[in-house]
Amino acid sequence: MDELNISDRVFEGMSNLQFFRFDENSYGRLHLPQGLNYLPPKLRILHWDYYPMTSLPSKFNLKFLVKIILKHSELEKLWEGIQVSIYHSFMKFILF
Repeated sequence: MDELNISDRVFEGMSNLQFFRFDENSYGRLHLPQGLNYLPPKLRILHWDYYPMTSLPSKFNLKFLVKIILKHSELEKLWEGIQVSIYHSFMKFILF
């Protein structure tokens, strides 16, 4: 499988998800035709190669997030609007 189209609501039933990894060695690329409106609030690690959106969801809670890896992504900015996080002076970003 080269491409997989997923719903913008794919993560809504996964509120306790802490780790998400979809790397370039997975089954292909994930596409979000309707965009992405939600990421789980307890997410600690987000690893998504070829992330197809230009930003993360604006309502994404950063409280638990410690690592973001978005290699080869379409990311232009981390999120729409203003996001303030005083929690993560140790947060690790890997974007290329």
